[in-house]
Amino acid sequence: MTIDAKMSTGCFSQPVRALLVGLCTLGLAAAARAGSPGADCGTIGLLGAVDTPGFVNNFAVQNNRTYVADGAGGLLIYYVLDPAAPLQVGVYDQLDNAYDVFVQGPTAYVSDFAAGLKIIDVSSQSSPTLLGSFPTQDAVFDVKVQDSTVYLAVGTQGLVLVDASSLTSPSLLGAYDGGGQAIDVAVVGDIAYVAAFDAGLQIIDVSNPATPTLLGAYDTPNHAVGVTVRNGIAYVADGESGLLMFEVSDPTAPALIGNYDTPGIAISVTLAGKTAYVGDGDSGLLSIDVSDPTAPQLRDGYTTAGVAVRLCVDRTTLYVAEGNAGFEMLDVSRVAPTLVGALATLNSARDLTVLGTKAYVVELSAGLQIIDVSDPAAPAPLGSVATPSAAAVAVAGSTAYVADDLSGLEIIDVRDPEAPALLATYAVPQNQAALDVMVAGSVAYIVEATRLEAVDVSDPAHPVQLGVLSFDGPSDFLFSGELVDSKIYLGGAVTGLRIVDVSNPAAPVLLGSYSEQFDASSLAVVGDTAYVTNPFNGVLRIIDVGDPAAPTLLGTLDLIDQTYKLTAVGRTVYVGSVYGKLDVIDASDPTAPVTIGIHGPADVAAGITVLGNHAYLANDDSGLEILDVSDTCRSYCPADVNRDSRIDAADAAIMAGCLFGPGTSLSSGCGSADLDADGDADLHDFARFQAAFGCP
Repeated sequence: MTIDAKMSTGCFSQPVRALLVGLCTLGLAAAARAGSPGADCGTIGLLGAVDTPGFVNNFAVQNNRTYVADGAGGLLIYYVLDPAAPLQVGVYDQLDNAYDVFVQGPTAYVSDFAAGLKIIDVSSQSSPTLLGSFPTQDAVFDVKVQDSTVYLAVGTQGLVLVDASSLTSPSLLGAYDGGGQAIDVAVVGDIAYVAAFDAGLQIIDVSNPATPTLLGAYDTPNHAVGVTVRNGIAYVADGESGLLMFEVSDPTAPALIGNYDTPGIAISVTLAGKTAYVGDGDSGLLSIDVSDPTAPQLRDGYTTAGVAVRLCVDRTTLYVAEGNAGFEMLDVSRVAPTLVGALATLNSARDLTVLGTKAYVVELSAGLQIIDVSDPAAPAPLGSVATPSAAAVAVAGSTAYVADDLSGLEIIDVRDPEAPALLATYAVPQNQAALDVMVAGSVAYIVEATRLEAVDVSDPAHPVQLGVLSFDGPSDFLFSGELVDSKIYLGGAVTGLRIVDVSNPAAPVLLGSYSEQFDASSLAVVGDTAYVTNPFNGVLRIIDVGDPAAPTLLGTLDLIDQTYKLTAVGRTVYVGSVYGKLDVIDASDPTAPVTIGIHGPADVAAGITVLGNHAYLANDDSGLEILDVSDTCRSYCPADVNRDSRIDAADAAIMAGCLFGPGTSLSSGCGSADLDADGDADLHDFARFQAAFGCP
């Protein structure tokens, strides 16, 4: 009997299951000889590397693009959807010495070291252009941006604050020079934390940017050159002293609570969940468990190709700047999203988007609410505008566009987030309903009940119709849309996925559709891949849309629960269910997607946005939830059946105990044993388990 053969009975007999237990034991013994059982599912692994023409000092990551400060090589832009084959898509080489970069939307803020700050438009990544510059008295070592304020660590000049509300003419707001040399800065709310070299850690009140004032300081034992802050703890890379942890909940009295003396010279630090990654000079990269910051423990190490001068985590990929050796991309997996903060909204939260430090949440009959999320642990309401029946929101610049299924498109000025103001209402026909909205440039696209409408919003107070594409089939009904480049991907009833060319907004053209009949409640598109959910049976479909005229199915995953909304970042898909569960899915192999993390249940996950290490959920009656998703394991191992991030005999015992054969409903606690997601646990699942047991 082969593994592919089906058992003729509805369940496995006790002798057969005993045989499988024996096979598991043999597999365990073999794996033990190879050193696999008990292995951590979170081992650091190389995903890809790039040897750049210059000296990689630092980088920023946004939307599958990596912006590299490459010294004399300038600002390099790479497309890294596949880290094993990163593609350079742009360069700005009119820089003396690109040392650091921070990207916010279509703008890159670049330290040109001794030449100061350069602000570069990267909206056209193949041809970045200089917008403005700001000279400094000393070299700029680090750049951070919050809203329109730029925070510069400027060596002996200290912390310098720059007003970049005008990108073409940035101006000085204020500065603080507390001695030492400002090398690195982290900003949380109205407080800046500066690694000031031989002056240690400085904590500065920047609530009044014109007069930054010192709140507290700690003279570290060596040279503070890197700092990051999370949940009231400051993590400082302090040269030969290694990694230091400070309690900073009282910023006037920072207290040293933990230390890990690294073998080399700690020169950079970043966090992902409960793990601190330390660039330790010639000793390479260290992974340190800081779940208890008073007793940090070494988890793992990685020998980098060059000196790990700077680190950056984007979800589960760690980017390591290695000077002349270029940069490496490492898989640094762990598990499970965790709740960071929450805020009850005025009414049922239906959708949201996050821009900078503000979340824009739409709530059924309460309209638009703007929330300050600069501190994810303490989101705070700012202002609101009521609309009759808000369904979706998009924000472009200083304007929010709310799809309100009763009134149409509500256009709102959000320049003052504490006092947003309605600019105009664009009505849709009575037999339609505004269900979703997307904005590109001066055009807003409204997804209505049975049509897509393009509206000129170049003057937001006076919107004008440009074009309409109607779908008049008897069962046609639209739910949502996704705009990528010049195409809109529509999810709807029966036909499922439609693809529309909007390169001419006055005349949208249907390019193609996915032929299998299914309902698509929500979708996300990354590159040539569309991720689509069916609201009624919980199936995630992954569809190749490289040829818009003939989309093809790549893979599916049955999530069991009725799904509501989803989003995708790179190859990671976040799906919210009707029952409030958030599934995190690794789709790096689109033919075999796998769930790698689950949060919930809470409430109906009506909207999802993922930005950096946080997932923002519009959770119906429970309002806004903010989750830390930095710990979600990308290289999840299917053999970790009990999800304890270990691969050992316990997993084999559970697997064997769940094998009741084809067509038999899964027993309680056996959902993770159904590795092929067909609703039972049989020899197909056992074969997959055996093949995966050597993971990682």
